[in-house]
Amino acid sequence: MQEMAQEMERTTFVKKVITDIPAAEVLAQAQAFFREHGYRAGKGGKPNTVRLMGRAELALPSVIGEIEVRTTNKGRTIVGLSGYGALLSERLREFHDLMRAARQARVTAAPVLSAAPLRPETRTEQIEEEMLEAQEATGQEYNFKRDRYEGDEMFLANVELRVPFEKNFSFVFFYDTGMAWDKDLGESFSFSELKGAYGIGVRVKTPLGNIRVDVANGDNETETQFGFGELF
Repeated sequence: MQEMAQEMERTTFVKKVITDIPAAEVLAQAQAFFREHGYRAGKGGKPNTVRLMGRAELALPSVIGEIEVRTTNKGRTIVGLSGYGALLSERLREFHDLMRAARQARVTAAPVLSAAPLRPETRTEQIEEEMLEAQEATGQEYNFKRDRYEGDEMFLANVELRVPFEKNFSFVFFYDTGMAWDKDLGESFSFSELKGAYGIGVRVKTPLGNIRVDVANGDNETETQFGFGELF
């Protein structure tokens, strides 16, 4: 089990790329590309995803990956690629590079308009889009750690202490704990595998709902997050 965990960590691939190819076409291209290379590729458990499954690689009894797409307010497509396994990671990088090449090839073309209804982007998503655009312009790689823990099952618990400060302002002290696991690999819930994070935040009440600003300290990093609404 330890050897398998080490191989998963060594070969994990998590990257994002922005492209002008419509989201539905990206998903169709992903299924065709990975099926051509011998992987099972079909609709994922979440909307706008393709689930990838492959045969054994070295210490891994099977390999799993995912392609996820999101359409921005500018009509572009952000493609998230994740998976593990030496060979699958190579194929994910190849598909990542294909999406990047398509973006660069269309950079002077008219913008692609999406017929799908677009929800307003959060500030975090806008920053992510700006970073990906800067990556395309400079060639510098940005690593996104949001999908470090993944699986087809998850557990999440959240405890908050909300302290009103003024009529429209309050402080929040919180602790989160959770984990994700993959039943296809024989994994299951384990208290010893729970990951936790604690932090402090501010809530600002507006006519459109609460605005959240949180600073969380986890096992490996400290991160600031912006958002709207509450978990509960």
